[in-house]
Amino acid sequence: MSNSYGGTSILTFNRSSYASFLAGSVAGASGVLVGHPFDSLKVRLQVGQSLQIQKVNYYILRQLYRGIVPPLMTVGLIQSVNFSLYEYFKHKVPKWFHIDGEQYHHSKPVTLATIFTAGTLSGALVSTITTPISIIKIRMQVATEAGIISCIRDVYATRGIRSFYRGYGLSFIMESPGRGVYLGTYEYVKALITSMKHPMMVEHPHTNGLSVHHTIPIDLLTRITSAVAAGIVSWFVIYPFDVIKAQLQLDIGKIKYQNSLDCTRSIYQQYGWKGFFRGLGYTLVRAGPVAATILPMYDAIKDWLDHNFVI
Repeated sequence: MSNSYGGTSILTFNRSSYASFLAGSVAGASGVLVGHPFDSLKVRLQVGQSLQIQKVNYYILRQLYRGIVPPLMTVGLIQSVNFSLYEYFKHKVPKWFHIDGEQYHHSKPVTLATIFTAGTLSGALVSTITTPISIIKIRMQVATEAGIISCIRDVYATRGIRSFYRGYGLSFIMESPGRGVYLGTYEYVKALITSMKHPMMVEHPHTNGLSVHHTIPIDLLTRITSAVAAGIVSWFVIYPFDVIKAQLQLDIGKIKYQNSLDCTRSIYQQYGWKGFFRGLGYTLVRAGPVAATILPMYDAIKDWLDHNFVI
């Protein structure tokens, strides 16, 4: 018997994991195409190299899409792995940690604690992959006009394999608790909006779980609204870490900063607390469309695959 959660059927893990993998791949790549120009503007402001845009032309578009190749080639796969791990942990976490003091049962609604923990665990595992990609992306966006192969060679020539994990601790924070907040906010807001529309058929998010009756379709506007809220809230939480990470990953040779603490002190001395929020405006503008692309698309594709394919 299947359980329903947020409009997405939870069948067997094997079947759900295939759907999660495929849905995550498409959703992740789409998010990169939508959000990369805003990400480029954000990174430039974080490191003090803003791009003056008076009119949109080929040069401006080229600058905005610099560094898109690494995430475009990899984000689809990473999101596939990330969402697959998330679905796996979402089933296993209640059993492992006895969330709400009870053993996991298929008929039990999924709690916010489960969603946050599952998102955190999946993000923590994926951070080992995303950190090297972030290094290459940021350097191609700001530091070099060279192609991806030349950029990889230059990074490796600096300090060997360690260069690709500069700022890993910050990436870990962003990918683990940050992803927990991201997915937790999305599912919470989605259940909250649906509970207002169908109060008798929804496990209210303020009680012991987040569960929507399987006969209730989750409309696209609800998914988009929830995704925008998730993107904005999660970026507010993790943004200072992202600013420090960008500075560190440009300084892979440790010329300016020895470590994260050194970088944090330097940013504060130069700009005060405002320095940790430089570029936040572009990030929030980016967060809405990207989250509104990735999460609803993931939900919709996974729902369709769950209901139309037998694996």
